[in-house]
Amino acid sequence: MSGAEPAREGVSDPARRRATGDPLPGAHRAVVLVLIAWWGFGNLYEAIVVMPWLWRLPPGSLPGEFEPGSPVLYFMPAGALLLVLVWALVIRGRGDRRAALRAAVLITVAAAGTGVLVGAVNPTFRDPAADVSEVHAAIMTWEAANLARLVLAGAAAHSLLRARSATGNRASRDAGPRSDRSGAGRSR
Repeated sequence: MSGAEPAREGVSDPARRRATGDPLPGAHRAVVLVLIAWWGFGNLYEAIVVMPWLWRLPPGSLPGEFEPGSPVLYFMPAGALLLVLVWALVIRGRGDRRAALRAAVLITVAAAGTGVLVGAVNPTFRDPAADVSEVHAAIMTWEAANLARLVLAGAAAHSLLRARSATGNRASRDAGPRSDRSGAGRSR
């Protein structure tokens, strides 16, 4: 391929990647989206499986924080990495920075809400002396807050996916034939 030929479809073009503002075509954003999905699926599992299970068990049945079966072992590594990577998207400042900032704020609010929620209800779940009605009230609180966390995570993912789609559309539009700058002959 000579320097005068336009880049072929599917061929890596560093200049095109720089022009779209994303040096790694969505790799960073893709990892963030996978971690949001990890977190979201975990929250969905809690809503559908764990909370109904706790509803039927006697008080004090939730395992200790760092014991096998504890949600901490599932959420903590991915959650911490998600927070670091989503804010790194903002700091890098490439691509749609507003979408990255929106996603980072939504994930941070969801994570902070998780911290408050865990501190408020988990002691009830682990207390063998708690009344069953207290455990049921804590489960209902958890389910409501869990729904809010799912909405926040979904909104963050939507923001990043919309930005990715807009960046991809802009890159496709900008990478058209070099000999025809008027736009005539391009399909839309």
